[in-house]
Amino acid sequence: MRRSVLSAILAATLSLVACSDQPTEAPTTAPPIMRGPAALVVCTAAGIQAQIDALFPKGGLRTSAQAQFSSIPKAVDKKAGTAARDKTLAIVDFLLTTYYAGQLTGGLSTATLDQVLELIKSFYCFARLASPDLPSTTGGSDVVVALVSPGDPTTTVVTPSEHAAVTIPEGAVPEPTLIAISLLPDDPPALRTSLDQYPLFYHFSGTTATGPVTFNLYVTAGVCLRDNIDVPDANLRLAHNVGPLFGDVEILPRPTSVPGLDCADLGESQPIGSTGSWGEGRFGWAKRVFLPARLHAASVAVVTLGVGGTTKKFSEFGVVDIFSNPGSFSIVGAPSATEEGGSNVTRTVLVTSANGTPIPEVPVTFATEDGSLETLQPVFTDASGHASAGWTLPEEPGTYTLTADTPAEDNPPLASSDPPTGNLASNPDVALDPTSLTFTASVISPVELSIISGNDQTGFTNQILTAPLVVRATRDGAPLSGTDISFQANSGGGSIPSPATTDASGRAEAVWTLGSAIGAQGASASATGADPLIFTATAAPAPPARVVLQWGATPSDLDAHLTGPTETESRFHVYFGVRGSLDAAPFAALDRDDTDSFGPETITVSRMVEGTYRFSVHDFVNRGANSDSPSDALALSSATVTVYLASGESQVFGVPEGQPGTLWTVFTLSGGTITPVNTMSYESTPANTAAFSIFGRTANAMRSDAALIDDAVARHPK
Repeated sequence: MRRSVLSAILAATLSLVACSDQPTEAPTTAPPIMRGPAALVVCTAAGIQAQIDALFPKGGLRTSAQAQFSSIPKAVDKKAGTAARDKTLAIVDFLLTTYYAGQLTGGLSTATLDQVLELIKSFYCFARLASPDLPSTTGGSDVVVALVSPGDPTTTVVTPSEHAAVTIPEGAVPEPTLIAISLLPDDPPALRTSLDQYPLFYHFSGTTATGPVTFNLYVTAGVCLRDNIDVPDANLRLAHNVGPLFGDVEILPRPTSVPGLDCADLGESQPIGSTGSWGEGRFGWAKRVFLPARLHAASVAVVTLGVGGTTKKFSEFGVVDIFSNPGSFSIVGAPSATEEGGSNVTRTVLVTSANGTPIPEVPVTFATEDGSLETLQPVFTDASGHASAGWTLPEEPGTYTLTADTPAEDNPPLASSDPPTGNLASNPDVALDPTSLTFTASVISPVELSIISGNDQTGFTNQILTAPLVVRATRDGAPLSGTDISFQANSGGGSIPSPATTDASGRAEAVWTLGSAIGAQGASASATGADPLIFTATAAPAPPARVVLQWGATPSDLDAHLTGPTETESRFHVYFGVRGSLDAAPFAALDRDDTDSFGPETITVSRMVEGTYRFSVHDFVNRGANSDSPSDALALSSATVTVYLASGESQVFGVPEGQPGTLWTVFTLSGGTITPVNTMSYESTPANTAAFSIFGRTANAMRSDAALIDDAVARHPK
């Protein structure tokens, strides 16, 4: 086979050579490749022919590619493995040569490179060769692909940016090998080690016809550091993963030179090179650049360089500080906490290297003899270095512990976390400090809930119950303040605003609006760690109208007054002195007279009569006030009036603030229509309230509600 390699020489630009017709491509800086799940590979002759037609322009190149591919199916059908392999490698070499010559459709674009990689995978699949380790898509990243054969001279394969390279001596590959180098993301770091590691990270791969390559001779790989770092040059070594588990990392011997790299465009200060030995030839001129503030007695070099290593296998590569062990293992949040019995809590740890870089894929084993773990063990740290476990605590009060452990491994040649001596290949220790962490949970006695009031009420469908639901939370008999109580309507279709929070006495309350179901309805109150409480209520069909008065601590006594029409064309007056009846005229009744603040007082109308109903609120405490001796106690009472109609309509009125008076005329109701009035006056000054016939149609019977209330209060002192 003719020489089918992509060589790189050190020059102002990168030259990738295959035979004698490879073009020169300027270095580029590109985003890292994301090595995700591979796309489906085309593995049929017809599909591959379509790929060839899409990549090669019409003419001699396409004809040549089609002719080369047409000979492969026969070799595959005859199971002539060597012939099929050789023909496949020949067309792959032709494809790469044509791509790097810029002669494919799309030229040297990354989209074209993506198609080239997919076609190579298709060739290997069709010829039944081992699937090559290639990126699923380049996405504009720093990628190079080359084919190297055993008889090729020493070859350096270098990425377009010149930030990663490998030099392969003649005879190092045991058979034709597809070499690929692709940039990886900085985060998460690529190496499975507790050592400090520094990007750039690159994935190196080599694939023969039968699988990943093991080189006959050592090859020299190298990558550039992205940033200037304050690390002694002698501490830096190239390392790569050698297995799937955390700690499966090999530190490579460092060669005297790394051909192909050019790192001068990286780092905070450019150009700055290493004062180390291998950089002397390429970066000796950089010694003229000094940063005295960053140099000290320990001979720390400000490094912007490439670091190389010799290896016989490929994987993910990056630069490590071999003296940086141990890494850090720490608790996220508080190590101790007070919890409710039986609760499920989450505990989290963080694993970083010594410089604070999060380390992914570290196995963390959580264990406890108290309660149970909800997470399968071990838990592997994520990209941010975190690992978490769910812990279900015992019900009984007590102090319980949960431990989290990481692996520790002393690898030869030294039984410590120190790096190996000498320029030798080695496996670094797995070393974190500490290796074990302990969480403590103090389980306290459970919350106990009890019903104070509000149970077994009778109300109306789609309306608020007269009394709130009141519960008390305690622990060991002492009231609990600040505890969230969740109220919930369980049956009947009602609703309860939730949650409520207990006050200093451990009390919390909520208002229950019954649903539309007639008969028994249910609700509950619950808190974390407590057995729920059950409330019941009986819902009757909603009356035509119901009016509820509520207020604050002062004045201590506000009164609800309702006047309205009767079937005898007179008007009734329902209040604390005449509470009325729901079964007989006036078919309206007051439920209670509250004299010690807050209410509620409720007037219910069981049957509507044609005419106008008027609802007012009277300040009984300050009934002697008038315009000459005013009172604003009613205006400051935070009083609210809520009117409910059988239709489901409701309306809430708030007392007018800043208006003195002892009589708040709230609304009128006529024909199912609520009309707001919302005015303030004094019961001894009736001019602000319209007159109605109260006792009949006699001339002397025309009196206002204000006068009526004034007389009624005088006749019925409390």
